[in-house]
Amino acid sequence: MKAVILAAGRGSRLIPLTNIIPKPLLKVKGLSLITNSIRTLYEVGVREIAVIVGFQADRILQETSNLNLPDLKLEHIFCKEWERGNGISLFYSKDFVGKDDFILLMSDHILDKEILEKLLEIEKKEKDFVACIAHVKINPKTQNEYLKQVIEESTKILKNEKNEVLRFGKKLKDFNGIDIGAFLCKPKVFDALEELRKEKKEVTVTDCMNRLIEKGNRIIGCNVTGHFWKDVDTLEDINIIEHV
Repeated sequence: MKAVILAAGRGSRLIPLTNIIPKPLLKVKGLSLITNSIRTLYEVGVREIAVIVGFQADRILQETSNLNLPDLKLEHIFCKEWERGNGISLFYSKDFVGKDDFILLMSDHILDKEILEKLLEIEKKEKDFVACIAHVKINPKTQNEYLKQVIEESTKILKNEKNEVLRFGKKLKDFNGIDIGAFLCKPKVFDALEELRKEKKEVTVTDCMNRLIEKGNRIIGCNVTGHFWKDVDTLEDINIIEHV
């Protein structure tokens, strides 16, 4: 199994900090975010990993080139169009992926390795795309302000009773899950990206997933509720992970 980690963006929500250090190099519990992603994949048996770099690419290469993980085949792919969104960054992994299925991760998400183990187990029997989903229950009376903010800023998912994802989007009003940034993808993902990159200046992974659904592809939800995950967007997010 191959994996692609998207690490090309600037991390604009953490400016001015990310003017000094690229977001994938921010450290949590002594490890940079990108090193954490690589090691988690390695722990579940993934040995071929491509890191898509862009903003301050040389610093990320320096961080990840000497991880000393036996048998790891780590490739760095420079995305010269990184400012056009993470969907464009994903498109640059097309040659690396070839005809293989692959795991897609975001470098700024911290995930329990059990989430990836669950994804790999589903891969053995599932022929469709898979998105890892955390289920949420909205209760305005018990939610604190931080949780409200997390849900508001997260990419939300609406899925049906067959566990098929119907729509992704940050502004969805009707939703029953949160996209945690981990996918099992098929090579046809690049067909959708090829279309989108010709239509839009900025392309996101969310755009891509919605286009796949529009084209009749099934995206199955993998319920990872109860497993730890965190999208690192603020200093408060880092502080929370440090104290878990």
